[in-house]
Amino acid sequence: MKLGVVLMLYALVLVFLATLDQVNIGIQAAQAKYFESFFCIFPSSDGWFKIPLLGGAFIGVLAVINLCFSIYQHSRTNIRGFGFAMVHASLLMLILSGFLQYFWRTSATLVLYEGKANDVLFLEKSTLKLPYQVKLVKFTREDWEGSSIAKGFSSELIFIADDKEVAHTVSMNNPIRFGSWTFYQMSYGEGGKQSTLSAVKNPAKILPWISIGLVFVGMIIMYGQKLSKKSS
Repeated sequence: MKLGVVLMLYALVLVFLATLDQVNIGIQAAQAKYFESFFCIFPSSDGWFKIPLLGGAFIGVLAVINLCFSIYQHSRTNIRGFGFAMVHASLLMLILSGFLQYFWRTSATLVLYEGKANDVLFLEKSTLKLPYQVKLVKFTREDWEGSSIAKGFSSELIFIADDKEVAHTVSMNNPIRFGSWTFYQMSYGEGGKQSTLSAVKNPAKILPWISIGLVFVGMIIMYGQKLSKKSS
């Protein structure tokens, strides 16, 4: 428990320092430097004052080891301890889901033109072909009243797979899922004749839901056993 508290307090300090440094290097660079590394140095500027830090990856490894020992320890006691072990297992699964998402998640871009179908995703350095086609039926842009500032925009799509057509509409705050991919409305061009979608595939997406289930069952075991003792 002491190690867990120390890790949480240190994580708060790391988040605070990363927030300060993101002004100099940007959000994405700060995320990579402080949370996706084992070691880092604050700040990024060329000043004489430097602080060596343990990165978020190192903290994550320590947290996983700590949780594993905690699960082992509590599971060997009684039924209430088994409930504690399940709650800790849910935290472990959340950390592992973030780890798997970082390495397994695929992000790509799908460019569509009105009236045409496309099945090619653009990755950072290559392309990937979908097992189905996506057709842009119509792109709609909605402006704020009395201005030319976009309030929102959406794309009416048809997914063509196995000679079947399925209609969906994706908008700025309403992504849609088809198959193993989730599509987000990202941008548009050519006066609305072209729509750009962000496509994301995350094989570890179910793990957080399993984690929530473990927490629920663990809490029932913990407090159920406690209540049964009081009633008896």
